[in-house]
Amino acid sequence: PNMHSPMLHQSMASAHAQTQHAHQAATAAAQCPPTTQLTAGAIHAAGSSGVGSAWQSCAAIATAERGAFSGAPPEAGEIDLAAMWWYCDSSGAEQGPYPVDLMRSWLTAGYFDAATHVAASYYGEVPSQMWPLSQLWADPAAQAFVLAAGADAPPPTTAAALEEYMPSDAFEGARAGYVFKNAHYGVGYYRDEPQPIEVTAESLLKAEQANKRKRKANNTFGLGKLDAWS
Repeated sequence: PNMHSPMLHQSMASAHAQTQHAHQAATAAAQCPPTTQLTAGAIHAAGSSGVGSAWQSCAAIATAERGAFSGAPPEAGEIDLAAMWWYCDSSGAEQGPYPVDLMRSWLTAGYFDAATHVAASYYGEVPSQMWPLSQLWADPAAQAFVLAAGADAPPPTTAAALEEYMPSDAFEGARAGYVFKNAHYGVGYYRDEPQPIEVTAESLLKAEQANKRKRKANNTFGLGKLDAWS
């Protein structure tokens, strides 16, 4: 037979191309995670359009298996209206309740992640169940601990209901929620309004540095140092 026939060359080239397509599709399927392996049908379909289709099929299967965020569990309550929150720390201890704005500042400072368990507290009550942040919000970094538009701000204990100033010529004893001083309106009792607590990475770093200085001072004048001098 004529081994140099143009028809034979075309046939061999076509067979080689089909084999290469099948190999590429199988390689793409093998690189997907075990739970998203391409089916035989997907691999066969990929053979007609190349490896790109194989990867598209793999991504589609992975997306379908993962599923879209369907909302927080009903048991979590109206989380977008919650003014107070509890969280579970790294030792498993429940901490709270804390104002929503403080929880937000901790989150943005990097002290919470998507796996941190939290629960809303509407009246200061201790929650019976907690959930990871990732189960309560689709995008915790942007959505967690943000009150819904029109929602009431965290209710203060009773400070907002107190009168701003009560005149008094002399100190008549401590009064809850007030501090006695001479200020804008004169001598008397003024509503005590402490500055809001803001926790940031910078403030915690300063606190840690202050603690190190204290420990260093204690070691300098401690018994261990005195023993070294004796």
